[in-house]
Amino acid sequence: MSSTTITTEDVEKFAHLARLRLQKKKLKRIREEFGSILKYVQQISAADTTKVKQKAHVDEINVLRTDSPQTSLSQQEALHNRSDSQKDGYFIIKSVFNND
Repeated sequence: MSSTTITTEDVEKFAHLARLRLQKKKLKRIREEFGSILKYVQQISAADTTKVKQKAHVDEINVLRTDSPQTSLSQQEALHNRSDSQKDGYFIIKSVFNND
């Protein structure tokens, strides 16, 4: 595979690695789309960024609160309003797994 040329075999290999089943009639269109994406990436990569200051984050503003310990509810307080859906100090919830 060259820098901008994607072959049908490349697309088939990508699909295999991604565990995708592609229809043979769509391979040409997907190959062309991959090629367009690679050409665009090469175009972006060619931009001179030597004078651009590297940033760790787009805004570089910490919008998060400081991480400080706070008191939380006791187990009894948390379960207080759920007397019908708790047992032995734990919440009772519907099963999320199919037990068929």
